[in-house]
Amino acid sequence: YAQRHYPFEFKDEFEKQFPADYIIEYIAQTRGWFYTLHVLSNALFSSPAFKNCIVTGVIMGTDGRKMSKLFKNYPDPKMVLQKYGGEAYRLSLMSSVVMVGENVNIDEKDFEDKVKNILLPLWNSLKYLTTYAQINDWEPSFNENQTSKHPLDRWMISKTNKLIQEFSQQLENYNIPNATKLIQPFIDDLSRWYIRQSRDRFVNGDKQALQTLWACLVNFAKTTAPLIPFITEYIWQTLVLPFNTNSP
Repeated sequence: YAQRHYPFEFKDEFEKQFPADYIIEYIAQTRGWFYTLHVLSNALFSSPAFKNCIVTGVIMGTDGRKMSKLFKNYPDPKMVLQKYGGEAYRLSLMSSVVMVGENVNIDEKDFEDKVKNILLPLWNSLKYLTTYAQINDWEPSFNENQTSKHPLDRWMISKTNKLIQEFSQQLENYNIPNATKLIQPFIDDLSRWYIRQSRDRFVNGDKQALQTLWACLVNFAKTTAPLIPFITEYIWQTLVLPFNTNSP
């Protein structure tokens, strides 16, 4: 309330945003910050201060002890970002128990796994599409009613719709780890099953196969952008903006 100088300034703005949709802090604030906010809010407004709460645990060193420069029990953060990238780091943390109030040991191998099993297959799927789109001089259709009758296409579209539904549901319930863990199985289905089983169709410039892969990647990007914003933004800029000038 002091931050907004309420009620002397921004009164309407504050009241539209109160109580907050959610708040996030680490678990040691359970009896401090979280509790105090509710006490003050109930005293002043007879209302809770926030509707939802995400409580994080503590990220420990590689040996299970608290991170310490003396112990050197953690990988250098700059090295992690340079070697694996921010997306792998974010995926590792967002899928871990640290997002549900438990402690977790930082593990460089998990960053490597996220690159190997999610980011590289996703990147290769994008490059696969753009390569055969250019070879066959193909451009996407933005007609949402355009559907394919090929069983592989229908299967992959079904998998994409399922991801959208379940991912959105988990985010709406503020269950970040469950949402994040849906990403890798989808990438497996897309890269290791759909693309591999459809290679001849892509080589021959099958328009339905190209359209299906395009639609799945675009919908995946829109769905998972809150958790992997960098690569999904690149997918959007590559697959949508050059063909649809009305897109933001």
